[in-house]
Amino acid sequence: MVNYFPLIAAVLLGILPTIIWLLFFLSKDKNPESKKKIIEVFLYSILITLIALYFFNFINYYLPASLLFYLFLNAFLEEIIKFSSFRFSIFKHHELDEPVDFMIYMITAGLGFAAIENTLYSFSFSLEYFNIASLFQINAVRFLGANFLHALVSAILGYYLALAYAFLKKKKRYIITGFFWATFLHFSTRSSQISIF
Repeated sequence: MVNYFPLIAAVLLGILPTIIWLLFFLSKDKNPESKKKIIEVFLYSILITLIALYFFNFINYYLPASLLFYLFLNAFLEEIIKFSSFRFSIFKHHELDEPVDFMIYMITAGLGFAAIENTLYSFSFSLEYFNIASLFQINAVRFLGANFLHALVSAILGYYLALAYAFLKKKKRYIITGFFWATFLHFSTRSSQISIF
C-alpha cells in the first residue's frame, strides 16, 4: 500500500508558513481587501510559478554561468514571476484602489511563490528521507528566512509600483528602481548565504 502521508505532510508544511505570514500582513491592512481577491492572487501566483519552473530548468541547463550570475539571474526571474502574478490577477482591477494595496497584493503574490518553493524543498526532503520533525524544522527555518525575504522584497517592489502609478511621469524610473532593489536584496541575501556555508 502506498504511503501518501509524507507527500501530504510536505504540501501542508510547505504552504502553512506562507499562510501564517499572509494572515499577519493582512491583519495590518486598515482597509482589508476582499478575501476572494487575496485568494485569487495567491493561487494565481502558485499557478504562474509552476508554469515558470519549466523555463527555470531551461535557463539552468542552457545558460552556463558563474554562481553569482546564476544567483542574480534567478533572483531577477523570481521577481518577474511575482510581478507577473500581480499584473495578470489584480492590475487594473477596481479593488486596487489605494497605494498600500500594491504592497499587499505583491506580498500575496510573493508568498504564493514561496508556497511552491517551500513545497518543492519539502518534497525533495520527503522523497529521500522522511522525518516529520526534520520536515517541520526545515519549514520553520524557511518561515523565518526565505518566506520573510519573499514577502519583504515583494513589498519593496509593491511600494515602487504604487509610486509609479501615483506619479505617471516617473513611472518607468520607479518600476526599474523597484525591480533593482527587490532583485538586489534578494540576490545579496542568497549570495551571503553561499559565502557563509
